[in-house]
Amino acid sequence: MNSKLSMTNFSERPLLVVIEPMAEDYILTPDESLVFIAQEADEEFYFSVVVRGDTEVLVYIEGKCAGVVAYNREGNVVEYGYNRHLNPDYPKVP
Repeated sequence: MNSKLSMTNFSERPLLVVIEPMAEDYILTPDESLVFIAQEADEEFYFSVVVRGDTEVLVYIEGKCAGVVAYNREGNVVEYGYNRHLNPDYPKVP
């Protein structure tokens, strides 16, 4: 079974979405959407969501799955680290 979570950023600022516990980060620009699909999820699987402020969302994997894959509106796979350069708090290499 696959489980799905759709996220859309309706704010005017970039939105950081982190998939936990893998710490996979994605930054959605204003009006951008991503769909996260848990592959081969067990029957008890679900996503839990924690909103931290107005610029960060933590998505926790609850239960067992083979992995989580992100897709954009066009149906293309989006790798974690997507738009990471838009996060001013992300550590920069000196």
